Amino acid sequence: MGFFDKVKEIGKKTAIGISKTIKTIQIESAKNNEAYQVKRGILLKLSLDELKNLAYLVGLKNLEIQKYLDKDLKMQERKIKLNKFDYVDKIAKTSYTELVLKLKHLHKSSLADEMQREISFIEKRYGEEKRAVKEDISEEDVEKNKDILLLTFMNTIVDEIIGISPEHYKKEREYQVGLKEALKIAVKKDFPKSKVSVTIEYPTETGKKIDIMIQIDNYRIGLELKYNLSSSGNFQRVVGQALEYSNFTDALIIVQYETLENEVGINNLKELKSVMKIPLKVVAHGVVKV
Repeated sequence: MGFFDKVKEIGKKTAIGISKTIKTIQIESAKNNEAYQVKRGILLKLSLDELKNLAYLVGLKNLEIQKYLDKDLKMQERKIKLNKFDYVDKIAKTSYTELVLKLKHLHKSSLADEMQREISFIEKRYGEEKRAVKEDISEEDVEKNKDILLLTFMNTIVDEIIGISPEHYKKEREYQVGLKEALKIAVKKDFPKSKVSVTIEYPTETGKKIDIMIQIDNYRIGLELKYNLSSSGNFQRVVGQALEYSNFTDALIIVQYETLENEVGINNLKELKSVMKIPLKVVAHGVVKV
């Protein structure tokens, strides 16, 4: 290799290195922005007095005292009034590990656990993106691997649902509770090396609640439990829920307590699957229908 060829090669490697650095910075920025929004959403569940206590605990003292220079260039102080959103915006800039610790100190363990769970998943997801950049893994290969993993997780969950027969329960509610508890154990057992979380009545940003949210590594698979979808009203309702939940999940599984033999109902669900932007499966009375 001649001198100029070596110069070109060095230049090429430098350009690639700069490109990777820029992508890594962009990924880190996106991660921080998403984590910030998660912290804001959780902090908004606190009252103003609770936020004031939390601000004090994380070292944000005297937020309502503003310093300024008067006309004689002397430093003065004045009291300002901050509302709930002001406190949330300021506190959300604190590291989530510190917030988790202080929320538990305020006996807000459920919010602390929610924050830790959500941001841990965010960090792992963006960590995988950084790894892909570092190791020169193509976006096409990344997406292909994601699809394969998601399908594997989804099929395993469906298999577990099939194994929990509704006939063992006298009432629909008992079946729902039994299914939730069994999945908690089964999913963690099936994926011991993955980071797994199973949440009941998972709250969405729109205030709705997904019956069960199963989070495995970077994936969120929602379960919506229904008694019967044969009526037009019930079907229209689940269509609305499915389309809305697709904004918060990577896949959705609809689980019906009763059997589903109605061809019109099955065709309607197949049509719903065709318009969903995420994978959809339907299990009725322990049988996969869609």
